[in-house]
Amino acid sequence: MRNPFGICRRRQQSNIDMKHHLKLFAVASLVAVSTSGLQAQSRFVAGAFNGWDAGANQMTDVDGGNTNYTYDITGGTAGNLHEWKITDGTFGTTWPANNVKSAYGAGGSNTVYFRAGTIADGWQPGANRVGYEDPGQHGWEIIGAINDIGNGWDEPSNSAARQMVDQGNGLYSVNYTIAKPPGTYAFKFRQSGSWDINIGNGGFGHNAGDAQVTTLVSNEAVTFQLDLPNGRWRAGIAVTNLVTFTVDMQAAIAATGNNQFDPDFDSVYVRGDFNGWPGTVFPDLQPFKLQRVGTTSVYTNTVEIIAKAGTTINYKFYADAFPSYHEEITALSCGGARTLQLTTNVIGAPAAYWNDSTTNDPVSDITLQVDMAVQIATGSFLPGTDNVYARGEFNNWSDPGLLLTNLPAPDTNIYAGVMPPAGLRWPTNGCRYLKYKFLINGNYETIADREVNADVGSTVTSAFNNLDICDVVESTNFVTFSVNMSNAVGYTGSPVYDGSQTVYINGDFVGWKGQVGDTADWGTNPKPELMLTKNPTSDVHSVTLPLPPGQNLRIEYKYTMGGEDNEAGGGLNHVRYIRTAPGQDSYALPLDNWTGTNANNIANLQEPQIGYLTVTAGSGEVQLQWLGLKCAGLQTATSVTGPWTPQPATDGLNSTNLPTAADSLFIRVAKPNTTP
Repeated sequence: MRNPFGICRRRQQSNIDMKHHLKLFAVASLVAVSTSGLQAQSRFVAGAFNGWDAGANQMTDVDGGNTNYTYDITGGTAGNLHEWKITDGTFGTTWPANNVKSAYGAGGSNTVYFRAGTIADGWQPGANRVGYEDPGQHGWEIIGAINDIGNGWDEPSNSAARQMVDQGNGLYSVNYTIAKPPGTYAFKFRQSGSWDINIGNGGFGHNAGDAQVTTLVSNEAVTFQLDLPNGRWRAGIAVTNLVTFTVDMQAAIAATGNNQFDPDFDSVYVRGDFNGWPGTVFPDLQPFKLQRVGTTSVYTNTVEIIAKAGTTINYKFYADAFPSYHEEITALSCGGARTLQLTTNVIGAPAAYWNDSTTNDPVSDITLQVDMAVQIATGSFLPGTDNVYARGEFNNWSDPGLLLTNLPAPDTNIYAGVMPPAGLRWPTNGCRYLKYKFLINGNYETIADREVNADVGSTVTSAFNNLDICDVVESTNFVTFSVNMSNAVGYTGSPVYDGSQTVYINGDFVGWKGQVGDTADWGTNPKPELMLTKNPTSDVHSVTLPLPPGQNLRIEYKYTMGGEDNEAGGGLNHVRYIRTAPGQDSYALPLDNWTGTNANNIANLQEPQIGYLTVTAGSGEVQLQWLGLKCAGLQTATSVTGPWTPQPATDGLNSTNLPTAADSLFIRVAKPNTTP
């Protein structure tokens, strides 16, 4: 799975107008670079099976994107009920709030799923869904005010009519007529004939309140659906629509290498918001599998979609496994979803081509070039020994990728290759919107996926990791991190610092791999070299770490008490810059404050790249100070619009003196310190 961490860049400007008898004006830095990275968000399963240990059993992040997680609970007895929930490693945050109650399957196991974040697909709950593989040990029914006969939630009433039908793959549904006037009615899903397991408005939490459904007319037919693996349900006035999908795989069949679709082994499906965009681990796509028409390249199937009349559905075609599970790239809509409005109950979607391409379209040859100058200069890439590759949608992110070779002198630091080498065809009127990344010896760039939107035959040149020599240290730098733990408390309210806890650091400078074994997990077995030492007379903890050549000047990190990810919520990281002066190899970062629940600390997590230019008058000269940084320096001009003149011997420094002058003078700090 490719690296999930991303880097974004922005330009910012701040002005400090300081005017005095010398008519000296300061203009703050015009360029700043900001990056952001996400460390992996670990999720755990706690329950009766592990003595309710909140951090013992970590789930697998199946897509590397902090979104879809899974875990297989084993060792149970088929049919026995057990309770469990998802945690962040503590019981400070859990999903759902109530415990989930489910049964072990025939093999004594129960695979559970967690889908994090907001999900706008019309199902409930709308975020952070917890589900589980259908154990198949019992049926499901609906019960509530929707079917009582005046004496509460009458269980015998309409018993057969409210039994849900097993649609396969953990999906249950029933069309039920609510024999009541228009209104809003409470109900629950429950195990057939028993209150041992019941699901309401609290996600899949057991005994978690009532769900509700609203009718508009008397005796209205409502469709109720329960999707166990996806952890969702819905109830609404909907009908069954028979939708026929058709896709022609001709270009994929005619392709070569990793882009070739083999009709004898590979399959194609349709997925969309109507089935929750399922993937390879979440519910099986079999009900939405398309069938080959004879020996042609055309695949089709008619599937059932429950939706209201007039609903617009979004969908794409999805295939396995040539050579990996992946979704088509819709060239005519720049990667966007296909759409269809359900105007009738029986409807055919427009016939489509996989990737919107045919065998008549040209092979989309785009030359990718990457500049390795920074990596060569810092020793992190050795020409003749190391290799640089490109991987992306053009080769299904397959290993090892497209090998790039260096150009002749004088451009030997530039490595190039033609994408793709495997016959991916692209319509001439399509949007060439392909994601890719470079990697050295199997290690991806740490930036977000690149995108190319170019014409056939074009050349795209980038610097590896989007870095130039001004962005990195060129020799080992010894950087000191310090944090004040006074009154520190975990962002969930615990733990509370009392002076006895060990404090560690984790960050992008170690790939967020702060655990022994180079894993990106938090909570157990932290690396001893990342432990800070407590000052014997204060609550300040410090550590000095050697950061190697090629290390980005911008560093993003977090502190931990005991190795847990407990300083701040996801994405709330400290951001500082290595401001080693020219000729020096050590730098002490300003003192950090433990973030915790302190709003002021949260607001001041990130320091600016450059700026904070101040001017102090002196005798015959003025003193200027600013946030120094490699390749940043002082520039002056007689007009705010320039031209700007770099001041000698200010690159990488943070102060200088200028003689006083009778004329007005504008000053700024810029990176890079060159004349525009």
